[in-house]
Amino acid sequence: RDWAENLLDETALEDQGYLSAAPVRKVWADHLAGNGNHSGKLWTVLMFQDWRTRWAG
Repeated sequence: RDWAENLLDETALEDQGYLSAAPVRKVWADHLAGNGNHSGKLWTVLMFQDWRTRWAG
């Protein structure tokens, strides 16, 4: 969960400029609260963010 939280941090999302933080954070909050299973959407964002931090600087 810490790994995901770091990658989905509002500042991290806004700084990279590809994704809007607000909708991503909303889906993440809903998922954590048990308001739906958003694992597929979140996994895609997490993998992109992880790739970006490792390879795109």
